[in-house]
Amino acid sequence: MADSIAGIDYDKARTITGLDYRKPVPRNERKLRRENITDFKTGLLNERGLTKELERQILHAKRTGENLTVVFIDADKFKNLNSKYEYHGGDTVLKLIAKAMNDELRNDDSKGRWGGDEFLALMSREHRKKSPEIGSLSERINRNLKSNLPPEINPEDVSVTLVHIDWNGETPDEFLRQVRRHILDHKSSND
Repeated sequence: MADSIAGIDYDKARTITGLDYRKPVPRNERKLRRENITDFKTGLLNERGLTKELERQILHAKRTGENLTVVFIDADKFKNLNSKYEYHGGDTVLKLIAKAMNDELRNDDSKGRWGGDEFLALMSREHRKKSPEIGSLSERINRNLKSNLPPEINPEDVSVTLVHIDWNGETPDEFLRQVRRHILDHKSSND
């Protein structure tokens, strides 16, 4: 059984970190490597973990001919949420977005917090074809998020937007630049 906390498959995380289990590794080193790729607020992969996982999945896609999709999830009006409910409210929403992602996305999709109020999920296009359309996924994540809010946070103040980006054969660095550009374009068009 895979070691899993907050929906992270640590067997997959071990692959990302390059940890060689043929050699004994002290427990504290394993813990440090896990913490190195985990977002401490949400328990999901952090930007470093997502970057390494994206690179790994692109290399796999090139070898196998599979395709890859990145789903970008952005918390709408997050600055307003933090102002109205202070940082505790913002942290609560970040944790609930992570919970909604774990509940609504497939277990083998890699999920993480890219930074701030931005989250990414990495999935093969085959998984996406089998999964509901992005619009339906957005509705399900928003519904899940709102249904778990504490009573002091108004559900009208909380929502997320999903955008997907398909990998088309770029190198990991080129695709990461494309993802970052896409995120910045999305953010600037919604400000």
